Amino acid sequence: MHEAARLTFDAGTLLLQPSESAVLPSGLAPEMWVYDARVAAFRCDAMHYQTTCSAFAQQPTMAVVDEVPGWLPLPFVERLATDANRLPQLRPDQQAACQAWLAERQGMIVMPTGTGKTEVAMRLMAQVAASTLIVAPVRDLMYQWHQRLLDRFSIDAGILGDSLYRVSPWTVTTYDSAFLHMAQLGNRFAMVIFDECHHLPGLQRQDAARMCAAPFRLGLTATLERSDGRHQWNDQLIGPVLYRQHLGQARGDTLADYQVHRIAVHLSETERHRYSELADQVRGYIYQRRQQEPTYDWAMLCRESGTDPLARSALRAFHQKQAIEDRAEEKLR
Repeated sequence: MHEAARLTFDAGTLLLQPSESAVLPSGLAPEMWVYDARVAAFRCDAMHYQTTCSAFAQQPTMAVVDEVPGWLPLPFVERLATDANRLPQLRPDQQAACQAWLAERQGMIVMPTGTGKTEVAMRLMAQVAASTLIVAPVRDLMYQWHQRLLDRFSIDAGILGDSLYRVSPWTVTTYDSAFLHMAQLGNRFAMVIFDECHHLPGLQRQDAARMCAAPFRLGLTATLERSDGRHQWNDQLIGPVLYRQHLGQARGDTLADYQVHRIAVHLSETERHRYSELADQVRGYIYQRRQQEPTYDWAMLCRESGTDPLARSALRAFHQKQAIEDRAEEKLR
């Protein structure tokens, strides 16, 4: 009698043991898995958890002990059904977006800014009723999500980022914090929501999705396409586009009619000086590393930021530089 295979979560990956004769069990996609001789097991990115479960379901004769789910329990699950009935009524387009996602439970919703993607996501959170991690691109949006959940459900969600580390069944975080902590938290949330998901396919940010085992995956964006073409990676990281509303469909209906005017924003003298200092710090660090390691690149810097204080300082300078772009005094005025 063969020993049952054992599937576990390990630092953002899945481990499949035992692996007699180092042969991958039939039914599993060989392009997803590699053999790790150090632990005598097969290993793949945690994001393939649902695909792996589906493959095992097609092999009823294979005994598998699935130890991956460490989903945080949802103490307010019974209250969600009542709260969902009190949520604002969704418009037909929002209802269509919900139905499209619920049919697959892995994929993206693309709707113009101002059409209520957050309301759609909160309705889906209430219906799935599972531990959920919400990933936002910047701290401001992270706190906005926290406030919306408090207003709609009276739930004080956890916060992971901005020097805060409070993990709850519903938790809000940023892409950078998710990247740093997903190796430890990747099997704690059954649902993950990537807000403004066009930011996800960055060289290091995509690891926030790769190291996450959540079977329910939702991406929200108004501007999916990227100039570098990496938006296509989201099909693997989150799932395909399940609902798309074009701007013309909302203009004059959900959204007021409008005109677009481009306004150049200039930095103040203080901002320019600080911006140059931060840019020099980032360039100087990378230049110094390339003297010793010519192939050193941005992805390597991001990986090392978790263990190397100098790399972490350079990465922090980069984000501070971005903050000046995002919140310049003249832009806010």
